[in-house]
Amino acid sequence: CALGRLAVTGPLPGSERILAGHHPGRLESAVIAAAGLSEQEWKVDRFPRLSSKGSRRSFVSRFSEMSVESVGTIPHEDGSIRWKEGPGQNDRWHPEGANLKCRFNLPPGSYATILMRELMRSPLSHY
Repeated sequence: CALGRLAVTGPLPGSERILAGHHPGRLESAVIAAAGLSEQEWKVDRFPRLSSKGSRRSFVSRFSEMSVESVGTIPHEDGSIRWKEGPGQNDRWHPEGANLKCRFNLPPGSYATILMRELMRSPLSHY
């Protein structure tokens, strides 16, 4: 674990999903069924690129080479609907906009949007 060579994983749904063995696999299967995903057709004949075979992914990703810099005030006259609407109920909002530039490396299969959500502590309802 300390060397980053061991990871707790979970299934990504798809036509050939890979479930764990024994009791953990039964739990994964039950969760997929409860979410209504077990009967989904994951193969899209018309658009093969949109098909999902399924996979397993680590529940945790490590990021590296993180840097954050201030970029000053960013003008928002670009027609952004979200900016024009302004803050919603329970939004965390800075009236001068997004003033930071973040750079980091993530391993393949990790999503920058998820890391940013965690760093900003944004509620899931904002996505």
